Amino acid sequence: MNMWHKAVVGPTLADSKNSWPKKREVLKKGAPNIVVIMNDDVGFGAPDTFGGPIHTPTLSKIASRGVSYNRFHTTAICSPTRASVLTGRNSHNIGAGQITEAAAGFPGYTGTIPKSAATVAKVLSGYGYDTAAFGKWHNTPVNNLFKTGPFDQYPTGLGFSYFYGFIAGETSQYEPRLFENTNPIEPPYTAEQGYHLTEDLADQATKFIRNNRALTPDRPRQEGTETGKGDGTVDRAGEWADKYKGKFDMGWEKLRNITYQKQKAMGWIPDSTELTAIDPTMQKWEDIPESEKDFQLRLVEVYAGYLEHTDTQDGKVIEELERQGLFNNTLVIYILGDNGASAEGLHGTIDELIAENGLPSTAELQIEVLNRDFGGLGQAQGMCMVAEEGFTEFAELSWTSETSTKLVAAHFGGTRTPLAMSWPDVIKHDPTPRSQFHHVCDIVPTIYEAVGIQEPEHVEGTAQMPLDGVSMMYTWNNASAVGRKSTQYFEVMGSRGVYKDGWFASVFGPRIPWHQNATRLKEWNPDTDVWELYDLTKDYSQAHDLAKEMPDKVEKMKGIFLVEATKNKVLPVGAGLWTVAYHPEDGPRSPLTEWYLYEGMTRIAESNAPLFRTGMNSIASVDVEVPKNASGVLYCVGGTSGGFSVYMDQGYLYAEYMSTLLYRYIAKSSAPLTAGNAKIEIKLQFETQPVIAPANLTMTRGGRERDINRQHGLHGFSGQHTKKSGDLCVSGLRREWGGCRVLKGHNVDIDVALGVRHGRFVADLLAGVEASVSLECWGTGCRRFVGEGSPSPRASSRSCFALSPFWHIPVGVSAGSKRPAGNKKDVVGIATATGFPAGIKDKVSAAANQHSHLQRPKASEKTNNIGGMKEQEEGEDEDKQEQDQEEGEQEDQQEEDQEEGEDQYDYTMGQEGDQEEGEDEDEGHPGQEGNQEEGVENEETHDENILRLEGVKYFKIRRRKEQAHAQRLRAKHGKDECEPKSVNGSVMASMIVEKSIRVAFDASETFDVGMDLGSPVSLHYQDRSPFKFSGKINQLHVKYINRTSSAMAVVI
Repeated sequence: MNMWHKAVVGPTLADSKNSWPKKREVLKKGAPNIVVIMNDDVGFGAPDTFGGPIHTPTLSKIASRGVSYNRFHTTAICSPTRASVLTGRNSHNIGAGQITEAAAGFPGYTGTIPKSAATVAKVLSGYGYDTAAFGKWHNTPVNNLFKTGPFDQYPTGLGFSYFYGFIAGETSQYEPRLFENTNPIEPPYTAEQGYHLTEDLADQATKFIRNNRALTPDRPRQEGTETGKGDGTVDRAGEWADKYKGKFDMGWEKLRNITYQKQKAMGWIPDSTELTAIDPTMQKWEDIPESEKDFQLRLVEVYAGYLEHTDTQDGKVIEELERQGLFNNTLVIYILGDNGASAEGLHGTIDELIAENGLPSTAELQIEVLNRDFGGLGQAQGMCMVAEEGFTEFAELSWTSETSTKLVAAHFGGTRTPLAMSWPDVIKHDPTPRSQFHHVCDIVPTIYEAVGIQEPEHVEGTAQMPLDGVSMMYTWNNASAVGRKSTQYFEVMGSRGVYKDGWFASVFGPRIPWHQNATRLKEWNPDTDVWELYDLTKDYSQAHDLAKEMPDKVEKMKGIFLVEATKNKVLPVGAGLWTVAYHPEDGPRSPLTEWYLYEGMTRIAESNAPLFRTGMNSIASVDVEVPKNASGVLYCVGGTSGGFSVYMDQGYLYAEYMSTLLYRYIAKSSAPLTAGNAKIEIKLQFETQPVIAPANLTMTRGGRERDINRQHGLHGFSGQHTKKSGDLCVSGLRREWGGCRVLKGHNVDIDVALGVRHGRFVADLLAGVEASVSLECWGTGCRRFVGEGSPSPRASSRSCFALSPFWHIPVGVSAGSKRPAGNKKDVVGIATATGFPAGIKDKVSAAANQHSHLQRPKASEKTNNIGGMKEQEEGEDEDKQEQDQEEGEQEDQQEEDQEEGEDQYDYTMGQEGDQEEGEDEDEGHPGQEGNQEEGVENEETHDENILRLEGVKYFKIRRRKEQAHAQRLRAKHGKDECEPKSVNGSVMASMIVEKSIRVAFDASETFDVGMDLGSPVSLHYQDRSPFKFSGKINQLHVKYINRTSSAMAVVI
């Protein structure tokens, strides 16, 4: 908008004439208002507007008043699609080839939109448009998320005069991490009062329209409404989800065929379209156990209810335009999804980070969590993280005739999405689908042509890159117009393809979104990828691969892709995997090595805070004034999908880590802190550097190591930045990870040292079950049993892992024994469960009865177990061989023990007189001669506090000679059984250990035995209310020493 003056300026007022400057109109008469609506992670066949099963009334309204497109494409991933929609350029060309959390240093992957690629909002604001954005914003570099800026990559820095939403991949729909412009804010009211994010966004968008209409009625307006996720934050009241009960009961194969037939019948897809084959890695509905079908069905019902609810809220904006008389002159562009349906979680998932981190999980375990912590499957709609990822098969098989899903750029199941446009004053409604091939980079050129302006050569003094897209206006009133899009490339993390004049060539790539396969990634070589070829003029759904029949055409298309990839900064191919899979240590994070943080500081993005995750060994020193029975949070980061918090409760110090909704671990000091000034050290030391490595956690008070606990693998929590996940607070997080509270206080000093140290084994402890189970260790380079401080501190050359036989996750105790030479600190086993939920004891006991290998052998039976597995029945050849060998081992046992006494030891804890009948009182008691190694003085043994058991009557761990067990293992399983093998991307192998554990407790008692709380007892704290720290905290000082590899978890 240009301004011009008629004022006359003379030497005096008498010689001058006052006249306000008037704007020079540069827009054509009737320039439209612009509204762009885009949802997240929605499959091509989802909406009933175009034959799907989910009611989408707003999309139907726009389609019924305008035109629709059935060959419109996204990039197959979130941030890149949004960057392309904003700028009219290809995503890699503007540094947006990957989501912001996984940015890398290659030119096409920096995550920063350059000033030479001005957004449509920046350009339109120069022509007098009022611009606003609402909802999800996933295009701000994560290391720019400071309250103090820089703000040039925030929505307001990129051209929007107003922003209300969240800056992340996803957020809680009930307790979102909101921003207004550049300011972090809290929701206007609580979930208990009826708050829901999508409804709030619609209300804020309609408020913008009203304010604009009331105060500046002459200005056109451009508004972007990008709602919350259709994947990781699927949740709304049962009234929406319950509408879909029974509608998916036929299973995904039949539902897919129903959708396919409807789409053909209504003319949405060509009659020649073929229903593509089901991916062989997918499950068939008939193979799903009946006990799990309700779980799968409820996930898709919740998703369907959420999508309908979201679309209905979008309709509020359209209704407001109609009330204000603005709709007829408004160009509405409704993009159903920023990519195809999501697929994280082959067997269903209630938390997508489970799949993204390659953590083991089963539908059975997740159903248990739903029943245990969220009121059962019927209440799943109230969860904050029940996700579309929970039904991979429904996502891929039910809702599209094409193959694949989000993150697959090679197939249209990942890129193709319905598009509808309406502008009643200009576009005549036509139900005939527009079948011209188009891409999200074509949206901005379409808007510019509709408004009547040319793409600018300069914006605010910066020369502009040319647009990569082409306008789609030519299709509005001519369904049969010849397509003007000649070439378009696609690429996401090595999955790639190129369109050229009706042909499409592609490569699936190294990553299968619904399968975590580290070997496939490790061995991937893009030069040996197998290309596919499709003639899209005859094959709408990529049903017929012509690559073998037309090798020359494939080579030509490969050359075209290379040209486009070079021109658009795609190379090197696979660069999007750099920080995701290959070099997480290079991911975006704060360049700081030292922090000074103060009381009351909240909403510090994880990427700019000290990292408490794999590879980041830390020593946190906290100087704090502790009142009597102190309670409250000292510092914390994370939330429902992952978090780490250090807090006090009734004088006890706690360190708590949560790895997804499934796995939670609590470490508790063995005694309350004395009132007064206290210096506390919290040490996290990781056993290995790979992703999701376990860690030892040590809490030191007054310079003495007191409490040790082994934590399950710690991963990052980035991508959500929600009240439930992602931000750092100096004090104030609810124990149930609800949110940060500003506290007043004094002094916290934290030093973080980075490095890797050998860790400590843990033994499974199934509370209330008399069990003989297997030892555990994740990763490589583990110590034999207790690591440093062991009576046998020899390092193992093998990786060691034995999956928990019942809960399928590491739970257990850390058995401390002797400290290494020179260590003058006391080491105490720790972590706690205070009380047990009703029925847990009986439930675990009942479960153990179904698993014979969990039963402790009777005194009269021989205890000859391999990895906790009980002997098979007599008469089997294999078992007879084992029995003969075991008898020989027993005969040689005494002699062997004398030769290598350090390899056999028992730990027996309990009250006097609690020993089992026939046990040797001198055998292995902590602090007694029988537990000493040769050459180790008596004072180097632990005192009576090795394992402090409160309320536990008896605890015993017995380790047998490794040599004898290795012989038995080789006899049964072959010589390679102990060699490392790959499981879920981690190097693991079997460890041969025998021990017997018996724990007796009363449900009201507390026991403190170093238990990793990965079982249901870990969630006993969920009913607690928020609490603030009652002492004084001043400063949080964090200093890094040495950087090492770091794991990261991202939400895409």
